[in-house]
Amino acid sequence: MTCAPVVIEALHWADSRAAYERYLLEVFLPLDRIPVDSGSVERALGVQIELARGGSDGNHRRPAVDFLIAAAAEAAGPDVILWCFDRDLEVICKHTGQPCEAESSTGAGH
Repeated sequence: MTCAPVVIEALHWADSRAAYERYLLEVFLPLDRIPVDSGSVERALGVQIELARGGSDGNHRRPAVDFLIAAAAEAAGPDVILWCFDRDLEVICKHTGQPCEAESSTGAGH
């Protein structure tokens, strides 16, 4: 499973039209997509507000797309484990208490 913000973020790294099409067709189109609805958008904003008002100075400064991805995964239910490659999603998931599995970076920009 994935969500549209993940697809958009991942595909922007494609270095050619052919690579973009290959990744889109072979990797992302076959996956079921978790919706990013207005509830997820509001939750993303709420989590950012909580982090800004909390004691962890600067944790609200995570990429906007990461808040949306985390909120969509959280709304999909406790069986959805957010798989991430960077600290930003880990920080958000630690705050929300949702399941998260972190992997090592795959290279520049990840």
